[in-house]
Amino acid sequence: MLLANFLAFYLTYLLAFDLAFYLAYLLAFYLTFYLVFYLAFYLAYLLAFYLTYYLAFYLAFYLAVEVQWCSLSSEGPRLRSSGAH
Repeated sequence: MLLANFLAFYLTYLLAFDLAFYLAYLLAFYLTFYLVFYLAFYLAYLLAFYLTYYLAFYLAFYLAVEVQWCSLSSEGPRLRSSGAH
């Protein structure tokens, strides 16, 4: 009877405390690890790719179409539309 009570208490302790603790620990660890890892990876990917793409596109568009150097004055670059003379 004493052994049965001891085993029941010990097994209940193992199931309740250790299993709950390790499940909560593993869930919290892996959830935060993978969330931070994938979030950082995709954020770095999106920033590196799309920001570079848009920066290169708008810089090329700005330099090719909008900014034209005035060769007869010392004013520097002036903004004008591509159809203006």
